[in-house]
Amino acid sequence: HLELPLGIGDRRPRLSWMLPDESSRQHGYELRLDDGTTTGRIDSSENVLVAWPGRPLSSRERREVHVRVWTDLGESAWSEATAVEAGLLDPSDWVSSWVQPVEHAQYEPGFRPAYLLRGDATIDKPLSSARLYATAQGLYEAYLNGHRVGDLELTPGYTEYAERTQVQTFDVGDLVVEGSNALGAVLADGWYRGEVGILRSYDQFGERTAFLAQLNVDHPDGTTTVVGTGEGWTTRTSHILSADLIEGQTEDRRLVHGGWAEPSYDAAGWDPAAVVAAGYAHLVGSASPPVRPVQELR
Repeated sequence: HLELPLGIGDRRPRLSWMLPDESSRQHGYELRLDDGTTTGRIDSSENVLVAWPGRPLSSRERREVHVRVWTDLGESAWSEATAVEAGLLDPSDWVSSWVQPVEHAQYEPGFRPAYLLRGDATIDKPLSSARLYATAQGLYEAYLNGHRVGDLELTPGYTEYAERTQVQTFDVGDLVVEGSNALGAVLADGWYRGEVGILRSYDQFGERTAFLAQLNVDHPDGTTTVVGTGEGWTTRTSHILSADLIEGQTEDRRLVHGGWAEPSYDAAGWDPAAVVAAGYAHLVGSASPPVRPVQELR
């Protein structure tokens, strides 16, 4: 279950709700969408994974849903609106390309460095909202204009990469600016090609990591600017000398590239990132609750 259904991959998401305090039994419910669609009262005790009441969602479509219930306490008021927003549902929605870091040396599995990737983009008019769609063959942390995007860890998450790769959706309306913007990522092996399991197997899904990101910026005039990974992106090794889920992580903080994800950064000396055709058909919305830090120990 997702409490904040942003970038979901289901055209007909199922809905769940909690009953009012002190009530013990539901006798019926009614769902209402913001386009006026309503189920009318349905006599049922179901309140978990209930069928979507309206037409299927299209890519990036945002809808609001309300529910009211009839319980042993009587009829409830309408709930507050819950926004449900679809992600990029069709391969044709992607205009960005997968990019790979340039690896100038061969490293022992389990002791490979993390890489930096960056690109610049210009937004030439005011914006009303912005979404960043991102995933990787490997593990990534995304950055926008010098700021870490979101607080998720170990994205895109463990998966059978050849069959399905999860895409995360971020609301970045407070990070994008009119004018020059910079998008970047830290990319490491993760489950894709890092050591896994008691046998410490490696390169199970591929021999090279890759990153994919697309920034969709909506404007008040109804148009959308779309930018992302592809030609013009650059790469280099990071201060993270090795990063592996089993072997751990080693850093040399003297090698931190200050401001590398800011628009004003001079990336002279960085390598052009390799643009690869890794496809989009296997991309799916991230359906599980994300991994987040819950406590920091010092």
